Amino acid sequence: GCKLVGNQPVTGFFQNTFSIFKQFEKSDMKLLHLPSSPRVTQSVSRSLSNFFVEQYRAAHPDVEINTRDIGVNPPQFLTEEWIGAAYGPHPDADEHRHVLKESNEMTEEFLSADLYVISAPMHNYMVPAQLKCYIDTIFRPRKTFIFRETGPVPLIPEGRKVVVITASGGVYQGTPMASLDLETPWLRATLDFVGLKDVQFVHAEGLAMPTGRQEAIDGAKAKLRDLALTW
Repeated sequence: GCKLVGNQPVTGFFQNTFSIFKQFEKSDMKLLHLPSSPRVTQSVSRSLSNFFVEQYRAAHPDVEINTRDIGVNPPQFLTEEWIGAAYGPHPDADEHRHVLKESNEMTEEFLSADLYVISAPMHNYMVPAQLKCYIDTIFRPRKTFIFRETGPVPLIPEGRKVVVITASGGVYQGTPMASLDLETPWLRATLDFVGLKDVQFVHAEGLAMPTGRQEAIDGAKAKLRDLALTW
C-alpha cells in the first residue's frame, strides 16, 4: 500500500509540496509593450510586435504584460515650461506637478518594467515622431540618468532587456544603404545612455520593394518566434 505522511499518501504529499514550490517560482517580471506606429490596421511593425508579445505570453504565461500605445496616444510635445520643471532643481515641487503629471506617470511605468518591446517603423530614416517624443518625455535627469562631475550616469538597473522591432520600405542592414539607417544606432545609443545595454533588434526590411515583402515579414516572424522562447 501507499505510505502516509501525516494523513495523506506520499504521492499526494509530494504533489502538494511541488505545487507550493511552483507558486514561489512564479515570475514577477513585467513586460512593457510600446508600439509607436501611427497606423493601426496597416502597420507591419505593430503587427510584428503584437505577434511577438503573444508568442512571449504563450512561452512565459506568468509574465505581466502592459501596453502603452504611443503611436496612437503619444505624449505632449515638450514646452519651455516642461523643460524648466523637469531640468530645474526642484522637479517634485507642487507648482510643477501639473506640467509633469503625464511624464511622471509614463516614467514610473517605464521604470517598473523589466522587459521592453518597442516597435518602430522607419520614418525618414529615423524613429517616428511619437517615439522620439516619448523618449524625450521619460528620459529625464534624476529619473533615468544623473549628471556627475565625470558626466552622465545611467540610473536604470542592469539586467533589463529590450527587443526593438523595426519595419522599413528599403533594405539597410549590411548594404550600401546602411549609413542611412539612423533609427538603429540612435535607439541603441539612447537606450545605452540610461543603462539599457541588452538590446536586440529584429528588422523587417524591403517592405516597399516590388518583391520580397511577405518573405521579409515571414523572416521577421521566424526570428521573433525563436526569440520568444529564449529571451
